[in-house]
Amino acid sequence: MTLESLTPALAQELGLPRAAEGVAVTNVDPSGAAARAGLRTGDVVREIDGRAVKTPTELRDALARHADGPALAYVQRGDARFYVPLSGHSS
Repeated sequence: MTLESLTPALAQELGLPRAAEGVAVTNVDPSGAAARAGLRTGDVVREIDGRAVKTPTELRDALARHADGPALAYVQRGDARFYVPLSGHSS
């Protein structure tokens, strides 16, 4: 998956409030682990294991700490919010 820090302009483009925070998913390999986990282009990962993530580096570092299993990602898709398990191999 390809990630980008969520800016006010990108948040607005995704139909989110300009003040929304997180990491935007800008591309998902349809055959990759992120797609199998249910992520789609336009999703915003707001937290990993209850900790806010604001940059792609923070997200990747949080996932890397879970070599033994998936981390719990809090994701926003439009008005919906949900949790998905993500592994360090999701990128």
